[in-house]
Amino acid sequence: VFFLLKGARRAAEMAAEPPVVCDPSCRVQILDWSPTRRELLVTAAQPTRLALRTYYFPGWSASRRGAEIAPVPVRAEPGTGRIEFDLPHGESRVVVLFGTTPPRVTGGIVSTLAAGAWIAVMAATRRRRVISDLI
Repeated sequence: VFFLLKGARRAAEMAAEPPVVCDPSCRVQILDWSPTRRELLVTAAQPTRLALRTYYFPGWSASRRGAEIAPVPVRAEPGTGRIEFDLPHGESRVVVLFGTTPPRVTGGIVSTLAAGAWIAVMAATRRRRVISDLI
């Protein structure tokens, strides 16, 4: 069993979907599609909404690249859980990245400290045994 957003379709149901869905008036060229990065070149005659065949989770972010880098708000598409965002008309180079979040950073720090404490306790216990064997 794995976690899905409430109401999201299972991956097997989405397998037949194209990687990117948008209005009929837009064209999408996929420049990069890796586990933590998507790069798209989108040409739209009117403002459009894109949905990626990737589940939304906190940590996904999008930005339009060009003369300036502008953040693009991402959200979960109702009914599927896919990443969804809106773009203005014209040509847009969009980069979607999966990054870290404060809870993930905190979890990593806590896990590292816990592992360090465990190693220290194990080393101290072993040292005591060695010393008691010598006495």
